[in-house]
Amino acid sequence: MAIEAQIQAEEQIDFTLKKTRLFDRGMNAKKYMSITDASKATATRDLQDLADKGVFTPSGGGRSTHYTISL
Repeated sequence: MAIEAQIQAEEQIDFTLKKTRLFDRGMNAKKYMSITDASKATATRDLQDLADKGVFTPSGGGRSTHYTISL
């Protein structure tokens, strides 16, 4: 039972580290589309909504807009 808990904890840590590395490089519409299977329009709209809510901070512009997590 303790071994199972340790394995689950390691898996959660691994997942969290991978997610953090992804966001450290910056989220963009293309990455969002690949993660969510959303259309380009939906990805752009969702990312802008998250930026408006203060979750992401956009930088760049147009097709090169990328988003970083607001801390």
